[in-house]
Amino acid sequence: LQCLHPAAAAERREHLEWKVGPQGGLHFKAFNGSITVKSHAEDSVVLDSRLGVAGDADAAVLDAYGFDAKGELYKIKVQHNIERWNRTALSGYVVCGSTGEAALLSDDERRVLLEAARSATPRDRQLLMGAGAESTRQTLKRCADAKAAGADAVLVVAPHYYSNAMTGEALRTHYRAVADGSPVPVVLYNIPKYMHFALPAELVAELAESRCAP
Repeated sequence: LQCLHPAAAAERREHLEWKVGPQGGLHFKAFNGSITVKSHAEDSVVLDSRLGVAGDADAAVLDAYGFDAKGELYKIKVQHNIERWNRTALSGYVVCGSTGEAALLSDDERRVLLEAARSATPRDRQLLMGAGAESTRQTLKRCADAKAAGADAVLVVAPHYYSNAMTGEALRTHYRAVADGSPVPVVLYNIPKYMHFALPAELVAELAESRCAP
């Protein structure tokens, strides 16, 4: 994972180090404490300091949401789950990521889900929304929708249907456009298991330097 947001380039950023934790998740060193998130071993992180991740806490990834008898999202169940997790030391939630079956949800369902999650999430906890799409335009639309529905940041997987066309220059152009146009901080989502390629380390470093450097 990597955070980008050009509008706040002058603000202080913190780079986080990671290691595999005892439960198989990743353990991140951040600021004066640490957070543990459910993630894939190939991910790495640099977060925008405005996200406020600090101290000892966990970040939950919302899994399958459940549907009612009519096949609609079971919003009340989502809210009840978050309300239960609110009684823990979690620092925030991610909705519409890979574990949350985002690929199976329409944009309307994504919006409904985020609104339901936001209504149950206290403002002192971060709410991240999966916003990656196969086109830059669609990704930016999802970023705007995420902002409107109350997300604090967006998680953006690279376009990958035409994976052979995803050269370093294509990815650079895409992520720079997203970073420039997103109204909220952007977290790069590197997940080769589903993308069938990895974000080049040199590109991630370049984007971090140009978009997140103090």
